[in-house]
Amino acid sequence: MSFALVNNITEIGPFLNDLQNCDAIYLDTETTSLDVFDARLLLLQCKLNNNTYIFMVDNIKKEYVKYIVSLLNDSGKVIVGHNIKFDIKILFNHTGELFSNVYDTMLAEVLLYMGIGSKYNSYKELAKKYCDVEIDKGIRDEFIATKNITQEMLIYSALDVEYLSSIRNKQLEKVNELNLNKVLDLENRLSPVIASMELNGVLLNAPAWEKLEAKVIIELAKIKKILLDNIIKKIISTKEFPT
Repeated sequence: MSFALVNNITEIGPFLNDLQNCDAIYLDTETTSLDVFDARLLLLQCKLNNNTYIFMVDNIKKEYVKYIVSLLNDSGKVIVGHNIKFDIKILFNHTGELFSNVYDTMLAEVLLYMGIGSKYNSYKELAKKYCDVEIDKGIRDEFIATKNITQEMLIYSALDVEYLSSIRNKQLEKVNELNLNKVLDLENRLSPVIASMELNGVLLNAPAWEKLEAKVIIELAKIKKILLDNIIKKIISTKEFPT
């Protein structure tokens, strides 16, 4: 498994060249937790063309990590990931950059099959389904309490972006066949919006909400009375009384 390890901002020359010439960015992150508010970003991996770059975040100054992520975001290229909403939130928390042009292989799979067949839509499942490759995810837990990134962890990280291109291409064949392009586009454009809402919450005008609630309660009572009156009238009109 080949990849380029980036420990310093001075080593990003080949990455910049690939970024300029690629059609899509295949991206994943490795963190210490699945809780985006507590997680520490350890690795950022990108596959551009046929080259995979793994950024050792702890070894790169924070402002340079932000610069790298901003380059990805400003490139205009679609950023492909599996459960990309998680990576959107992680990278926003660490850099303030919110991806906008994304493609989520997990969302696409849910849209295509809606739970028919396997109920799981994990990256491991899709790699097996579309690429006939078995991925060992057992090493994932080592990122939680790690102090040192091992070679095994780096290979695992590279594999997490290795098959995204093939998965996406095969999904898009089915999307085109079913004429679901507009729906999938809507789902993907919504991902950054939902990510932002989950991170920041939703502004709610509490007094206006309470006023609306009171109005709805009154309307509901009126509707219940109308329904009940109509039901009673129906019963009376259909019941036979002795003469």
